[in-house]
Amino acid sequence: MNTEVDASVRVTVLPSPTDKTRTDVMMAVSDPVRDTGRPPLRVRTVQYERDLPRLKHMATLGLTFHCLEARNAGFDDVLFAGRDGSLSEGSAWNIAFWDGTQIVWPDGPHLAGITMKLLRDGLRELGVPDTSR
Repeated sequence: MNTEVDASVRVTVLPSPTDKTRTDVMMAVSDPVRDTGRPPLRVRTVQYERDLPRLKHMATLGLTFHCLEARNAGFDDVLFAGRDGSLSEGSAWNIAFWDGTQIVWPDGPHLAGITMKLLRDGLRELGVPDTSR
């Protein structure tokens, strides 16, 4: 019997509320996300900077609020820009651009997540240059 099954898994590690020397682990498992073409996202750009953007953490009220506001206004999601107007990231995703010769990642404050790292590594392995600006 084959017990291997594809799945999407999210693991969240939190400090225990009762014992500061321990952590609690939450896991959510669902069917895998289908790899199908989708139309481009329609995003609303808003000025917002996450607290401690380089760290993955549970403080998601602001980004969730802006995402819901964008959806209520007819957009698919939200794209964040800093006070200086520089782009940083989406509500739960990174953004990159093709300038005709290389991939351009925003250099505004953002979470460089696992998917971003995998994409950068894979593109570099293929010889596709990238930069941040």
